[in-house]
This record gives sequence, C-alpha cells and structure tokens, in this order.
Amino acid sequence: MGSKMRRSLVIDSNIGRAAGETEHPISSQCRKFLNEVRTICHRMVVTEDIRNEWNRHESKFSKKWRTSMARMGKLVAVDPQAGRSLDKDIETFATTTKKKDAMLKDAHLLIAAMESDRIVVSKDDNARKFFSELSESVKEIGEVAWVNPVSAEADTIAWLKAGAKNEKKRRLSKFKRDT
Repeated sequence: MGSKMRRSLVIDSNIGRAAGETEHPISSQCRKFLNEVRTICHRMVVTEDIRNEWNRHESKFSKKWRTSMARMGKLVAVDPQAGRSLDKDIETFATTTKKKDAMLKDAHLLIAAMESDRIVVSKDDNARKFFSELSESVKEIGEVAWVNPVSAEADTIAWLKAGAKNEKKRRLSKFKRDT
C-alpha cells in the first residue's frame, strides 16, 4: 500500500480496552480492527493524553498490539497546537451537563484528529452524537470523521482496506443525531 493510502488514526482507548482475546463479538471486532490497522500500514496517533489513557485501560492483547506498532514505527506522536482547546467551545455550546462532561472527557481525541488525518476511531456513540451537535457551532470539528469499529453499518475492515478515507458520510457534521 502506498503512503497515500496510509492514514493516521486517533484510536480511543475504549477500543484498546475492548480488544481482548475472547470471541465476544465486541472484543473480536475491536481485535480484528486493530490487527487490520497494523497489517494495512495505517498508523496510530498518540499524544501524551492518549498514551496515558491507553496505559490505564488497555487489555493484554492491545498492549502487545501497541508495542508491535511502536516497534514497526507506526505510532505517530502529535503535539496538539499550543493553546488549542475545545473546552471553551464545549462550555459555551453544550446544552446539558451530561453532554458537557462527555465532550470534555474526549476533547483530546478531536484535538489530536485535527492535528493529523481528522479521523477518530471510538465505540462511544454518545460522544459522537454530542460532538456532532457541537459541530453546528464549531465548524472545524464537523470535518472530523468518527468511525465505530463495532457498528455493522460502518463496515470498518473494508473501509481500512480502501484507505480509511475521511469520507463525508463519516464526518461529525453528517452524523444522524436521532439514531
């Protein structure tokens, strides 16, 4: 696969936590997703916050996976823009405390995505919905694709093999909030 097809993905620690060595459907889907990321030559974006979160939550499988990714040079360190924060926007535009708290918890994922290929991989559909709402007021986050590897309609393995493009249909600005 050429470098044009290689993407830098912000992978939430909830994928690393779920990716175990069991045959549970969510565990096996997350494990297959991570293995495909490595096989296809995509990369994982890491910031200090992402690294710390993975250190706290990863399974034995995902710890081995991340170690192998590091050995292969497939971890991309990103230093978020100095002073760039979504906190003020979230505080201003969140309509409930629940939404505000969920977005503040995962804002570092969006910031890292905006500094790389604008792709977040996460199982958290609530955060996705909340950030989608926020994208109406904070347009730049609407360009971030949010992909859930355990969602049947996402067909993430085929998406990875096709180059993991930031397709409009996967962007926060296009997410159907009523689902």
